[in-house]
Amino acid sequence: MPNRLQPPRSSIPAATLAYLERSDQAGTGTIDAAIGKARAANGIKTPTNTIEDMILNRNQNNLLAAPGAFPVEGGVPIIVDNQVIGAIGASAGMPADDGAVANAGAKGLQP
Repeated sequence: MPNRLQPPRSSIPAATLAYLERSDQAGTGTIDAAIGKARAANGIKTPTNTIEDMILNRNQNNLLAAPGAFPVEGGVPIIVDNQVIGAIGASAGMPADDGAVANAGAKGLQP
């Protein structure tokens, strides 16, 4: 990911926004996407790229009707002691870049 790209990041513990950061370069529309990705990863308890894969490659289109589903890479659950305790969402770059940011953030929060 280019060093100049600083997508918004959000942290969602128990489906409540706890932290939001947005660089001046990121559009305001990316805020809702970052929050949506975090909520989806928290609520469905799986990374959003897995949700995307389940829809596109495993024909699980029913996930499109799941409340809060956001099937685009960039949302990652925060897991401690095998429990999802929250999630991180990132949005502003390409989906793979958003996923890398969210994964790095989740990894950095591990005890």
